[in-house]
Amino acid sequence: MSNINKRRGRPPIKPDTFLRHILTQKNIDTKKLALIINCNRNHLNKILSGRILPRRELASRLASAIDIDPCEIWLRAGKTQT
Repeated sequence: MSNINKRRGRPPIKPDTFLRHILTQKNIDTKKLALIINCNRNHLNKILSGRILPRRELASRLASAIDIDPCEIWLRAGKTQT
């Protein structure tokens, strides 16, 4: 896993935990977020549960909606998306 993801010797925060934390901080529920980013709620829940990673376009909309860098989603997963 990349050094970018390491937080003082602790394991990196997985994308699902990270995204749920951001949504909680911003008081956005999944129904509202799904509407904002024009995404099926079931698909969004798969992303938020860590079962799948979003494609580039959806990651961009998601990141924009919650005000983060889209690359952060993949960096936290230790993966790259093309």
